[in-house]
Amino acid sequence: MKNVLLVGSGSLLEMMAVALQNSEEQIDLSVFTDEENENLQKKVADFKIGSILNNTAVASYAISRSVDLVIIAGENILWAGMADVLRQMNLPVFGPDKVFARSVASPEIIDSLFVDYKIKGVVQSQTFAEEKPLFAFMDSLQKDFILETDKSASNTDPLLWGKDFSTLEKAKEIAVHFLQLGIKVTIKKIPAGKRFALVSVIAGEDFVSGKPITKDKTEIEPDDLAEAVRISKSLAIALKKKFSGVYQGLLSCYFYATPEGIQLSSCSSLPDLETAQEFFERFEARTLPLKPGRLDFYRLASVSASK
Repeated sequence: MKNVLLVGSGSLLEMMAVALQNSEEQIDLSVFTDEENENLQKKVADFKIGSILNNTAVASYAISRSVDLVIIAGENILWAGMADVLRQMNLPVFGPDKVFARSVASPEIIDSLFVDYKIKGVVQSQTFAEEKPLFAFMDSLQKDFILETDKSASNTDPLLWGKDFSTLEKAKEIAVHFLQLGIKVTIKKIPAGKRFALVSVIAGEDFVSGKPITKDKTEIEPDDLAEAVRISKSLAIALKKKFSGVYQGLLSCYFYATPEGIQLSSCSSLPDLETAQEFFERFEARTLPLKPGRLDFYRLASVSASK
């Protein structure tokens, strides 16, 4: 029996709980969350409500439960350094350290990694700290763009599709809001091509990717998938070199399959809910010795946390 603590809230927490309970390993699952959930509470060994951003409270609870593994289901928790604190107490954690979680949340840092480590395949973008050049660039694209901010800095939905703006003026209003908070704004021209997500588990030098996920459920060409995996793995290696550490956890990358090749649009340390649902339902192991087509979430998470 393995004692596992799941920390987070919302639908992602529930998806991870189901995946753990479907593991071949017998799991004694505890949950630390900040919201009531009667359905989940009935299915776990222990259910604790408290502040999920209180690193000390979570660490104390983990020790009291004698857990073998802590899994973090919340980007804001990772940005607050929960994984760092738990690892300092010698607790195995599935979820990247603060520096990694914040770096993949920053389009500016991701772009710099592609340049510094000569990785090919990223959507071209420009980052702005001032209103005048930002507006000029937005005017040149009209509504055919993506507006991003550093997710960990804005602590809000950072990726806004140009096609969802009611007007260009509305997009500028949103951009100004971030600039006034001292948060830089990144603008990316939407490439011509199919958008898809690729969620991977990083376990030291091991790298396992799920099937590519598209909104219309269509398949991605094998060569395009191989290129997306290459880009994701190159990014993970660049993060390791840049910050002299090991990324342990999920890495969710969003790509476009364009006539010029595969291009990375954005990434994060946890997938959005729609992508997460597909990831857990359709996962297929590629590197670690798992049964093809079946996700054993505990096994992957524990391998990653042990690196």
